[in-house]
Amino acid sequence: MGGLSEKANSLKKIWRNTGGRVVVVDAGNPLFRKKGHYPPESDEFITAATIAEIYTLLNHDAVAVGANDLSGGLDLLRETENQGLPWVSANLYDNNGKPLFPPYISKTFDNLSIAIVGITGPSHSDSGDFIIKDGGEVLADLLPALDKVSDLIILLSAMPLEDTVGFIEQSPHIDLAIAADDTKGNIIPFLSGTTLVTQTGNRGRYQGVLSVHWNGSPLGMSTSKELLTLRKRFKTINLRLNRLKTNPSDANSKIEQIAQLEVQRLELIGQIENLEKGQKSWGDRNNVSIYEHRFVPLADTGRTDPQIDFIIKDTKKRLAAKRTQ
Repeated sequence: MGGLSEKANSLKKIWRNTGGRVVVVDAGNPLFRKKGHYPPESDEFITAATIAEIYTLLNHDAVAVGANDLSGGLDLLRETENQGLPWVSANLYDNNGKPLFPPYISKTFDNLSIAIVGITGPSHSDSGDFIIKDGGEVLADLLPALDKVSDLIILLSAMPLEDTVGFIEQSPHIDLAIAADDTKGNIIPFLSGTTLVTQTGNRGRYQGVLSVHWNGSPLGMSTSKELLTLRKRFKTINLRLNRLKTNPSDANSKIEQIAQLEVQRLELIGQIENLEKGQKSWGDRNNVSIYEHRFVPLADTGRTDPQIDFIIKDTKKRLAAKRTQ
């Protein structure tokens, strides 16, 4: 549950700054860190139910069903869906061949129609309650018709990154693909053909924010403003590191803080280098839909949401009490 309270506060700020013109999505696997079978009385199941409750309060527009999310059983997913969590999966079916969840969810801003499609990755569960169909085949059937009624198609892919890129290569209809490859962390946006691909790590350390100025053309970088922001952040981190390293007092207590800042520094170097390459590649093209992207370090905000704090503390108390029984 780490980072959820900071995420709630970050999302509220984004809502205020955009006037509510926001699409909040998760590409899958938010409930469980790994695949398994977790009964309702387990700590993992109780934690997952709390995460689902918080996700509902955060007003997600779509959450892809990942293979890890199936580890608590279909009843958990159905119950949380009834409570308002918008699960989506185009390739998860029951044994009668019927979709268990909507294959996509549509949202409209003014005259812009957005379709958000979910794909579930392979599960190791021995449950006979569901069938996971081949994602590529399902998308090949679904996307051509969906493209006719949608301006922008977003794919939430709870699959390994290489499989997500494979879907893109097979389909010209996907405009934006957000991955949930649990073997990788943050993935700086890159283009695969005309599709933009990205991912935010799943450990609650960052909030991925993508601002799009859509004109119907493929997505391209708007780098100048973002580079300036990243370079300022890079300078700030260097200053903080210098102060921590040159101040000998409480050296032991600062080791973890220095390590975290070093990780952020390396990630910023990668983001800056990627944007500089993109700037050279795209130049001043006008025939693209401009996007700006950033990973917001949630630990640095220092701001949480009181309602989410209460839910998390209550869950931790219940888990602690259960262990003493």
